Amino acid sequence: MNSVKDTDYLKFLETGEFSDCSITVGLETFNCHKIILASVSEYFWEKLLKDHILIINCDTLVDPDTFNKFLQYAYSKDEKEFQKYSNYKIMCLFQFGLKCNMKSIIVICLELLKTRINGMELGDLLRLFAFSYDVDNLELRKATVQNLKKHLPDAKNCFEALHFTPNVFERYIEATKKVLSEVERFKLIDAYISMNRHEKSSTIDEVTNGFDTADERNENPKSKKLIIDDIRKSSYVQKLLNLIDFQLMDGSDFYNVVGKSDLLTDQEKFEKLYLCSNSSSDGEN
Repeated sequence: MNSVKDTDYLKFLETGEFSDCSITVGLETFNCHKIILASVSEYFWEKLLKDHILIINCDTLVDPDTFNKFLQYAYSKDEKEFQKYSNYKIMCLFQFGLKCNMKSIIVICLELLKTRINGMELGDLLRLFAFSYDVDNLELRKATVQNLKKHLPDAKNCFEALHFTPNVFERYIEATKKVLSEVERFKLIDAYISMNRHEKSSTIDEVTNGFDTADERNENPKSKKLIIDDIRKSSYVQKLLNLIDFQLMDGSDFYNVVGKSDLLTDQEKFEKLYLCSNSSSDGEN
């Protein structure tokens, strides 16, 4: 009796022959086979075989290209195809695998990212750093931080980090301690707050107060003062500033960077400058 190879199932995917369910993603509809999808995903097993749903919309779970690549694997079981995909696409497949309980895809993507991480460019490393928090994977997080530390001393400020969510940005500032200078880390915080406080729908509004109203006020002096006061009262901003060791800054850096920032009051600047001065004096003695 002839057995059907996994690669032969791709013909059924391509022709739609014997298809018994449809998956819609965006404007695309994929005619699929319940038994194939259920064999690689607990989510699809639940929907297709247990609940007998024949048409499933996956707009909130995946994009069309990622879903198509998932189907190629589901019908062929060919892991080698993953080698052709970009780091970004591997992350997309990983995330889709988590959402739909696809253990085999999760394992493949995790191992591939771990293999590639040592050779990743800084941009991909930063994306992977954020991704490791999105998927809550400690193994990826540790490996990414180790590799970031190799790149950061040369790259200095990585302004791609300004697009991180507030939680991930806070973790990034923590991770760069003893890797970037305190003044460089402060510059990042200042730039991050400056960029996000003027975005009405910024994700930073979810974790701190006072940024959402910044662009609703006009630019007269009184209004500007109110914006600055709001930021200084933010617990999130204070949490970020507490990650900076001002004693490790020299007076020149403090004056040229911290001194010109709106994140601290004049009184706070004076107190921080005093720490810098004392630290410098101690070093000379």
